[in-house]
Parts: sequence; structure tokens; C-alpha cells
Amino acid sequence: MKRFFLQFLGVLLIIPFFTPLPGGTFFLVVGLTLLVCNNLRFALFVQASRKKFSKLDSGLRWAEDKMGDKIAGGLKFTRPENDPRDHVK
Repeated sequence: MKRFFLQFLGVLLIIPFFTPLPGGTFFLVVGLTLLVCNNLRFALFVQASRKKFSKLDSGLRWAEDKMGDKIAGGLKFTRPENDPRDHVK
């Protein structure tokens, strides 16, 4: 139940990124981090997308650097050179 709630919250936090509300990048990073940390399949999907689309990878790297390790630490495990299986269980 807790994992389902965290995944649902992660999806809800991604939605403000696509609206003109301020702070959309923060919500996107927090939502993606929740989803990546709770779902190995999604972590592998994000990693494959980062490998395929270099602009997505550079954008997520920029967001990771801006938000810091406490907020975006889970996203760093989806970098193309890392293996998310070591982090997500």
C-alpha cells in the first residue's frame, strides 16, 4: 500500500511540470525520484530513454545538479553509465 501511494504521488507531482505554474521543474524532479526509487521497471525505462535521447539526459543532469543529492539523488542512478538495479529493489 505504501509503495502504491508513493508511486501515485510521484505521478501527481509530474503533472505540474506541464502547467505554467512556477516550480514545475522541482515537482518534476521530486516526482521522477519517487517513481525511480520505488519501481525498477520505471528506473530502467528512464535510463533507456536517457541513453536514446541525449537532450533528455543533459536536461536531467542539469536538474540533478540544481536540486542536489537530497532531492534528486535517486535520479543519478538512472544515468547511462550507472546501473539502477544496484539502488532500486
